[in-house]
This record gives sequence, structure tokens and C-alpha cells, in this order.
Amino acid sequence: MVLARINFDLFIGELILIVILALSTILHLPNPWTDSPIFTGSFRLKPIIPTILILLMTLGARGLKQTGAPALIGLSLVIWLIMLFGFNWLQKRLSPSRLWTFWTGSVINFFLIYSLFFFDTLGKFKLLYVAYILYILATISSLLLAKKVHSWKVIIGGSVLGLLISLIPSHIAFLIGLAITCFFCNLINRYVWPQYQKDSSIPELRKRFVKQNYNILGSIASQITMIAFFIINNFLFNYHTGQIFAAYYLQRANTTLTWVLYTTRLGCIVLIVTVLAILFVKESEKKK
Repeated sequence: MVLARINFDLFIGELILIVILALSTILHLPNPWTDSPIFTGSFRLKPIIPTILILLMTLGARGLKQTGAPALIGLSLVIWLIMLFGFNWLQKRLSPSRLWTFWTGSVINFFLIYSLFFFDTLGKFKLLYVAYILYILATISSLLLAKKVHSWKVIIGGSVLGLLISLIPSHIAFLIGLAITCFFCNLINRYVWPQYQKDSSIPELRKRFVKQNYNILGSIASQITMIAFFIINNFLFNYHTGQIFAAYYLQRANTTLTWVLYTTRLGCIVLIVTVLAILFVKESEKKK
């Protein structure tokens, strides 16, 4: 608990320092619009609310991974519940291309961060290196084979197959599922990119920036979801909310958490497949 408190204080100090440096840098930048003020019009609160929520999601996810501080457990759960209700609003207002980017970002980030928790908590450090090597190979393979895979159904089917394989309670099966899913997720990203290029609502120079924004949003959403499942499952099975984070940031293997890790994987993948079904329906409606 003492170490968690020290880590939390250092984390908050680091965050405050970064904000101060960022504001200082912005204030010293020259104004490119010399004939007009930087801020014009009335102050509007509505655009700020999503920004604050994303900041809190990032704070909860990053802070718990680094410190395991109990103060962030309640924050993470509340933000996760808000995010679940917010997705219904999000999927009704965004184009399919942006939702696909959100989904692939969340899936790939889930596999990478979950691998870190999974193999680190069990003390399987060599398998952790294997997981990241397989991700790199899957990314390279998707670049080389993208022009040979044209069927949307094959791409979606491959993603589902990889997700299902990763649910098999075996380290090797999980790694195979990771490689297959990341391969097809990268193909989806290449598939939807032309839709960004045709989107006249996005300025030409901002298309990649907008795509990256939704990729990052998906990454943050998957992290806070995974952490919420860790907290809930850890409490249900061990009557402890932060045990798994302590095992992670203290670098101490704890094989008693195997069931917590697996049920978290199961819960996250069920949510991932549910969102995939919603997106697939939207894509089918668009083509009619």
C-alpha cells in the first residue's frame, strides 16, 4: 500500500508537470493568425465534456497500470459505465469508417495490453516477447497480403475466428488468436481508409489525423474496459479489487489470478464481438 501511494503521488506529479510544460509551450508559440485573436465566439461547454471524460478514462487506465492506487478504482468503474452508455450515442452519429477504426484500435490495444498483464502476472516473460513479435509479424503480413484479400466476409470471418481461438484456455491458442485477429484488424484498417479519402466532410490534410483520433479513442476504451473487468472479477473471485494491479506493478508472479485473467479475457472478447455485430449490421445497411 505504501509503494502504491508513492507511485500514485509520483504519477500525479508527473501529470501536473506535463500539463504545465504543455501550457507553457502553447503560450510561447507564435500566433499564426496575426490579424485575428486565437479564441473567438462564446464559450461552449458541450465540446469540453467529451474531452474531460477521455482525460479521466486515460487517467484511470494509465494510473491503475502504473500505481494500482485504490483511489482510481472507483473512478475507472464510473467512467467505464459512462462509456458503455455513451457508445450507443456514438454508434448512431458516426460513419461506419470511423466506427471500424474505433473497433480495430480497441481490439489491437486489448491484445497488446492484456498480453502484458497476462504473461507478466503469470511470470511468463518469454511468452510476452513472443506475443509482441507475433503482433509485428501480423502487421507486416497484412501489408504484404492486403491486395490479395478482397472479400469483406473473409476479413470479418478471420477476425471472429482469431477472437474465438484466443478464448481457448491455452497460452499457445491465445498467441495464435492474437496473431490472426491483429492480421485481419490491420486489413480492416486498410479496407476503410478509402472511405476516409472520399469523405468530403474532413479536410484533405486532416484525414489521417481524424483516423488516428478514433484509433486512439478505441485504444483508451479497450483499456478502461479491461481494467473494469479486472476490478470486478478480482473482487468476485478473491474479494480484492487491486490484487492484479499489485502483481503487475510489483513484478511479482501470482498464479492464483489465472481465473481472474481468463474471465476478464472472456468478458472483453464478448463485448468486442457484440460491437463487431453492430458494426457489421451498419455496414450491411450502408451497402443496400
